[in-house]
Amino acid sequence: MRIGILKEPHQYEKRVSLVPAGVDALVKAGHTIFIETNAGLGSHFIDEEYRKVGANIVYSAEEIFQRSELVARITPFTENEIDFLQDEQILFNVLHLAVGKKGTIEKLLKKKITAIAIELIEKDDQLPILQSMSEIAGQLAIQVGERYLGSDYPNGRGILLGGIPGVASAAVVIVGAGVVGYNAAKTAYTRGAHVIVLDKDVRRLRRIRNEISTNITTVMANEYTIARGVKFADLLIGAVQIKAEKTPHVITEEMV
Repeated sequence: MRIGILKEPHQYEKRVSLVPAGVDALVKAGHTIFIETNAGLGSHFIDEEYRKVGANIVYSAEEIFQRSELVARITPFTENEIDFLQDEQILFNVLHLAVGKKGTIEKLLKKKITAIAIELIEKDDQLPILQSMSEIAGQLAIQVGERYLGSDYPNGRGILLGGIPGVASAAVVIVGAGVVGYNAAKTAYTRGAHVIVLDKDVRRLRRIRNEISTNITTVMANEYTIARGVKFADLLIGAVQIKAEKTPHVITEEMV
């Protein structure tokens, strides 16, 4: 198969659909790989690294569309970009079907293509790609939140996540105990924070206590307990996700 990897169009999207190790495996399996020049720079992979493992470097997105049977990118396609797709092509992309624009989804349906939503690929009743992204998101939520607690940020309160002798640790309240919430709880706890996790599924709460620590406070989530948690939190993490559905709003302006 001829596989084309597009460069991400937004400066804040640093990911790339295929790293050199993946190219190496696919080339050895008999596939032909086209990489748009500088597609890997955001992830610190230069063109030469791709070239060394057998990729063909091309210099425009148009050439990727023209030469590839499968086109891959992280950033969802816009309605205008869908026009570049050719009949019978395969699109490998984050589609965000639950929250995508109606016009974009309808246009995809009208095209004679196969569109694969990266985030909804299943294996053994799991979503392995989404799970990996969620693991990263959970850990990063604590790292980023910790920076905002510092006094060097506007309105930062100068709070240390883990506290010091004589000064209490920060209260980290996490709403949702799925993959994002689990990883956020684990990261916050290992940094010494006072961690509270809320979820409607007691099995998820039990897993956090069994696998991370019984020192983490777990609470059944409802409007009342969430409102109390919001008031108590120094750092509040929203980690609610429903498979293939739009994320519900569980924290209201009144709570904050």
